[in-house]
Amino acid sequence: MMMGLANSFYIGTTNTRVLAITSLFMECTNIGMDYALIFGKLGFPAMGLNGAAYASIIAECTGALCAFLILFIGKYTHKFRLFQYLKPDWKIIRSILSVSAPLIVQYLFGVGSWLVFFIFIEHLGQRPLAISNMMRSIFGCYPYLSGPLVLPPTRW
Repeated sequence: MMMGLANSFYIGTTNTRVLAITSLFMECTNIGMDYALIFGKLGFPAMGLNGAAYASIIAECTGALCAFLILFIGKYTHKFRLFQYLKPDWKIIRSILSVSAPLIVQYLFGVGSWLVFFIFIEHLGQRPLAISNMMRSIFGCYPYLSGPLVLPPTRW
């Protein structure tokens, strides 16, 4: 959730370079920790599916930490006057929620489809589920590797 908060800030301020860096950092951490914790490599115990869960949590936490470090170390807090106005404006909040509600529903469908996929894979056994989790992490890097080749140049 914290990673989503930081990502929303970077998307809203058109700082896609930072978004790509933090997401790639998170995906690489997830791939490495999946390998280490699922199969018991690099001195870690073999944990199977529990290792995949721990790897995802570790990757999410390190990605959020990276995103917030860039936020606080960089000049974003001064440039956008963050944390100066902490009183909520309910009219603006309602306006934002009315626009973002379809995106929230779309996100729930996206997460739900992964849930259904992993429920089906779970019945095949522990090894196929572990492999599919690692492949999901690897495919998560694809947009960051291929995006610069097909998208017009932006503020990099």
